[in-house]
Amino acid sequence: MKKYKQISFANFNQEFDELLKSKQPTLIELFSDFLEVDEIIPASFYDAYYSSLGRNRDYSLSSMISALILQKILSLPHTKTLLNILALSKELRDFCGFDDKLPDPAQFTRFKQNFLPHIEQMFHNLVDDTEALCHDINDDLADILISDTTGFEAFVKENNPKFYETLLTSAKKYAKIENSVNPHSLAASKMPKMASANNEFKLSHLNGHFGYYLKTNVVTNGLGIVRHIDFYDLDLETISPELKDEYDSKTLIPVLENFFKKHPLLKYKYFLGDAGFDSYDNYRYLYCDKNMIPIIPLNQRRKSDLPSSGFTDDGTPTCPHDSSLKMTYDGVAREKGRADRVKFKCPKSKKKE
Repeated sequence: MKKYKQISFANFNQEFDELLKSKQPTLIELFSDFLEVDEIIPASFYDAYYSSLGRNRDYSLSSMISALILQKILSLPHTKTLLNILALSKELRDFCGFDDKLPDPAQFTRFKQNFLPHIEQMFHNLVDDTEALCHDINDDLADILISDTTGFEAFVKENNPKFYETLLTSAKKYAKIENSVNPHSLAASKMPKMASANNEFKLSHLNGHFGYYLKTNVVTNGLGIVRHIDFYDLDLETISPELKDEYDSKTLIPVLENFFKKHPLLKYKYFLGDAGFDSYDNYRYLYCDKNMIPIIPLNQRRKSDLPSSGFTDDGTPTCPHDSSLKMTYDGVAREKGRADRVKFKCPKSKKKE
């Protein structure tokens, strides 16, 4: 079998960012030549947009969608900035389908608020529409499904390093009075559990450090094309790095269930994930329920400190400290929320009554 280099989401995103920064006219030209906005808008979106008003709209649905796409291409943070640029450029107005009259910022705000479910459905439809294109590009990579947990960092005061430094300064002053106090631990304990500006951004450990994130799971194929993004609530008790892998392993099945519920006709041969998804339930779900071959590295945090045990000819494990001792069967452990495990004990050990 020919080996292909896996294109990660980061690689794809980097190439797209380069187009955004240095070749924006080229990117706009690509959209104009290869994307018909009218064709990607669902019929239900048209019905909702035009029937809700009861009269003709001043601006077509495709024009509003094109303007929002242009805003992302130009990396403009505010709609008002977009409208100022459109007012100065006839070419960009033609790209969006506007004449000399433009919507005001409030109209874009109402548009996104009133038709948010339809905008979301439009992107879900794009997943189905582009699946065949992905297979045309590379059939092997299009058969691979990749999932990873990440988070969107919030622009809130709690993520400013000065916020923590203020708490640390106060903790150090207190530590001078009470010598037994660790100022860094005290400052960390004073960090709020969620951002004051938006309680959906919660304190969590991500990418090697603590911060306030909106937790999400990104699902792509082997080409790096995004297939699904699922946001979910982060339990406050799972903010420590030690519990991150356990939390990640429990989110995979709900995320993929949401994905396949929205796209029931999509099929994949392989699943790729990091060690955080190393879980018996995940293996059973992927292999038995979804007929995918899971490729997941073993989680080293679950590795025992004991030496590796050997096995006899019939598959019975031997004592890690003495390979001549054959372990004895000790039943099956059945615990809530965990997979069943066969237990063995050393013949020299005595079971506690």
